[in-house]
Parts: sequence; C-alpha cells; structure tokens
Amino acid sequence: MSHPVSYAQLKRMTIREAERALFGEGSQHFFHTNYELEVQKSLTSLSTRELLEHSLQQSMLKNPHIGLFQIVEWTDDQADGSIVMKAIRSRIRDLGSRLNTEREELNRYYEEQVDSQPFKKLPFRDKQNVRHFIRYFVGEVYQRQYDLLRLETELALYRKYEAGIEELHQHYKRQADLLDQLDAELLDAAKASIRSADDYIGQNMMEYYGLVTEELMLELESKRGATVFFEERYVGNLSLLTGEGTESIMGNMIRVCLRDLLKAEPFVQTFEEELLRRANVTIDYHNKQVLAKEDLFKVLYRRLDEHSVALVRLLDYTQEHRYEEKYFFGDANSEFVRYAIRVDEALRVYKLGVVHEKRSSGVEKLNLMGGFHLEDLMYYRNGRTYYETYVANGYEFHGIESELLPELR
Repeated sequence: MSHPVSYAQLKRMTIREAERALFGEGSQHFFHTNYELEVQKSLTSLSTRELLEHSLQQSMLKNPHIGLFQIVEWTDDQADGSIVMKAIRSRIRDLGSRLNTEREELNRYYEEQVDSQPFKKLPFRDKQNVRHFIRYFVGEVYQRQYDLLRLETELALYRKYEAGIEELHQHYKRQADLLDQLDAELLDAAKASIRSADDYIGQNMMEYYGLVTEELMLELESKRGATVFFEERYVGNLSLLTGEGTESIMGNMIRVCLRDLLKAEPFVQTFEEELLRRANVTIDYHNKQVLAKEDLFKVLYRRLDEHSVALVRLLDYTQEHRYEEKYFFGDANSEFVRYAIRVDEALRVYKLGVVHEKRSSGVEKLNLMGGFHLEDLMYYRNGRTYYETYVANGYEFHGIESELLPELR
C-alpha cells in the first residue's frame, strides 16, 4: 500500500525520497522478505561439497583413468593444472567488480529527481502521474534491485563452490598422501630386502623388475584395456578404496601380483638365468661388455665362497689335522650347481656335497671345518685368562654349581 502523496510533491523529490514518501520501509521490506531471505535460505541449504562429491564420483565411475592425483591437481589452487580454481576466482573477481559498479549506479540513480525520469506525465492529472511514476519506479528500481540480487547470488554460489573445492582438495589430498605413504613403505621394504642380499646377487634388482613388471602390465592393458588395473577384479578404483585405508589396496595388489604377474615367464626362470638378465639389464645389446653366463658363474662361485668362510681364529691349524666340508643348498640339477661341483675337482682337499632343494630363488653355501680342539681357539685362549680372573674375584657366570661344570683344559 502507498501513502497519499501528490505528484506536485513527488516531482521535487529524489527517487529515494519519493520511495520513502510513498511506501515508507514497506517496499524494501517486501523485497527483502520475498526475495533476499528466500535466496539466503536456498543458499544455506545448498551443499556444494555434496554436489561436487557426487559429480566427481560419477565421473570416476564412468572414467576409471581419473584418479586421486588428477583430482588433487585439479582442485589445487597452486598447481599449474588447476584451471578450475583459477577460472572460479577470476569469475569471483569479475562479479565483485560488477556488483560494486551496479551498486554505485543504483545509488546514483536513487539521487536523481523524479520529474527527470522518462515516464508518462499528463498535465492536470496528478493522481494518474503518481500511478505512472509508481509503475515506472517498481519496474525500474526493483528490476535493478533484482539484477543486483542475481549478481550477489551468483557471487555467493561461486564462493560456496570455491570453498567446496577447497574441502575436496583437502579430502583427496589426504587420500593421495596415503597412497604416497604406501608407495614409500613398499619401496623401503623392497630396498631392505635387496640390502639383505649380497651386493652382486642383488644388483639391478629395481631396474630389472621395474622393466619386467612394466612390460607385463602394458601387455595386460593392451589385451583388456588401459584401465584394467582399476577394475574391481584387479586393484579397483583407488579413489574409492582409500576411504577404507590401505589394507584393502594392499590385498588387491597382492592378489593381482600372485594371479597375473608372478606366474609369468620372467618370474619362473632359473635363478642363474634371472641373475644373468639382471646383470645385463642396463647394458646395450651391442655392448661388448655384456656378461657371459660362464663369467657370471665364476663371480657367483667366488662370492659364495667368500661369504661362507668360517670366521674363527686358531692358534695352530696345520694341514695334518685340517678337515673341511662344503655344501651347496639348491637345485642339484641347476646349471650353476653342476658347474660348482666341477670347479677345482682335481685339486679339491675338502669334502663337497649338495643338499637338493627344488627352488628357483637362488643357492646358498655352507662351509664346515674341524680337526681342532676347544683350546686351539684364540677366542678361548684369550678369554680364559679374563674368565678365571673374574671367577677368582667372586663373579658367577653360570646358573649351575661350579662343580658340575666341565674342567677347562
């Protein structure tokens, strides 16, 4: 409802003054209640995070090649590939600038005179002129208010989407960090296993099996599609699995390795052939430095002998009492074991045996020596003096009575 004001009074007023004279706070209150508050309610109930999450999940289901790391980069406002955040923030700046301009324009418009506005004015028709102004005023001013509200709403939406994307980034970044941690743990475990082997035996392990595994995976992808490893039957969708931790991912990876990789030819060859391939994996085919199998056997034989030496010092270990036995633990039918049995056969002064074990993981060597007494050990001779001194001073080293101990020689 408008207040009774004559056009003669209105025409000398600014548009702002005319609005107050005609409607008081009513028009502003009506617009605020029926438009601005409704928009605020809708914005408050809108969860952009859930909308974005749902959209991403649907995209990942349709496109399994989209993974955590792509999403993290896509949502990272610092990454080069984050065109989305850059576009959103650019749009926010543009909208903010437009809003300031439109608000200034509306404020300037409110200060214009009523009589200068282009609405129909009739002489001697005061009431009609008031009605013409009201119709013009509502259509002009509140259309501008409505347009401003649309801009404000769009800006608020962009800011909510910006916040939603930042939340998603943190969520998927934590999951990506879990995968990075899993990758680091697996790498550390592999390196620890390699370090436990002889430097020569464990050479080129990462380089060789990296190439072998890559070839097998590419072969599987060429047969069943580039996204085969992200299917449920294989490792699965990492973006979905990381929400459950890394145990299920580890279980799936182990299952794939046992079923699809470790049964392949490169993993079931003899250890001699595997070691030879690893020794030459970083050497060009035409390089004359390629290691031959016989050279490999010589090096391997020497390494095993060096690492199986009995580490004991004797006071006097003459040839007269010397006694040695050496055993190889491995496949008695393998090329290397047959080679090792023939080496120095004519000059051999020790007993050599083979403990047959059907395995392809390698070969071990055990050296045994005898022909000496306890008192021949330097450890015994050097330690006895200290032992007797401590016992004489009341120290006890045994859990049984001293009379029951064997006599020291």
